[in-house]
Amino acid sequence: VAAINGDLYNTRGEGSPISTTLIDGELVTSPCVIPGIYALGIDDTNTAYIEQFNFSGTVTAANGQIYPISGLNKAWYWEFPAGVHSHVDKLHVYSDMWGAATRGQDDYAVDIAEVMVQNGIVTAISPEGYFDMAVPEGCYILRAQGLAKIFLLENVQVGDSIAIDYQLDRDLNWQTIIGGDGILVDNGQMVDYGKSTEGLNGVRARTAIGISQDGKKLYLVGVEGRTSDSRGLTLGNLSLFLSKIGVYKAINLDGGGSTTMVNRPLGEFTTVQTFAVEGHA
Repeated sequence: VAAINGDLYNTRGEGSPISTTLIDGELVTSPCVIPGIYALGIDDTNTAYIEQFNFSGTVTAANGQIYPISGLNKAWYWEFPAGVHSHVDKLHVYSDMWGAATRGQDDYAVDIAEVMVQNGIVTAISPEGYFDMAVPEGCYILRAQGLAKIFLLENVQVGDSIAIDYQLDRDLNWQTIIGGDGILVDNGQMVDYGKSTEGLNGVRARTAIGISQDGKKLYLVGVEGRTSDSRGLTLGNLSLFLSKIGVYKAINLDGGGSTTMVNRPLGEFTTVQTFAVEGHA
C-alpha cells in the first residue's frame, strides 16, 4: 500500500487545488481555466484515465433567469490565455467542503454578494460581503461579484427555490479524480510539457503519476532530491524515466518540498515514510 501527494495548489489564495478533484463520486473542485492541466480519474470499473477536464454549470433563479457558474470551490487566479480575473463579474459556488470563512478573497474582486442555499431554497442573502463563516454542512454559498452580483440581487430573494447545476464534460461514473499539472508521457512516448515550466525547471525532487495502456495499473512515482542519495531529476529526465519503465500516459504533480511518499508493506500495520523529501528529513 502506498500514497503520494497530489495536484498543485494555489498558495496565493486560500490554497485550493488548481485542477479537478472528485472524492467518492462527489465533485469537490473544478479545474482552473488554464490550458495544459490534466487529471487522473478512476471510474466505477476501477479503470484509470488521464484526461483534460472542462467544467460548466448554471444557476437558475425562481423567475427563470440564468447565470453561468465559473467554478466550484476555487481560490482566485488569472485565467489563461485570456488574462482575466477568475472572480470578476463571475458567479462561483462553494460547497461544505470549503473550510475557509472567505471565498476567492483578494484585492481585485471586491464589492461582492453571497447567497446561502440549503436543499434548493435560498435561506439568507449577504448583499455587501461574505457570510462570516465557513460553508455550513449541507449548504452551498453562491459568491458573486460585479455583473454576477447584480444578477443575484435582482433575481433572488430569501425563500426562493433556486437550481444549481454543474458538471464535468467527461462522464464515466467517476469514483475518484485527482488533479495534476502538465503531461509527461503520452502513448508511451515522451512529449512536450504543453504548458509553462516557470518555477518547475532544474534538478529537484519530483512527483508523478502514470497509467498502463489498459488503465488497470497505476504508477506512483516519487523522486527524492537534494539528499545524499539523490539530487533529483529534471522534468525531461522524469519524462524519460517514466517512458523507460513502460508507463503509457503520465502527468506531473507537485514536486520540490511537496514531494512525499509513504508506504505500508503487505502484512504490516505501520505506515512509514519512503524517503526524505527535498530540504526535509
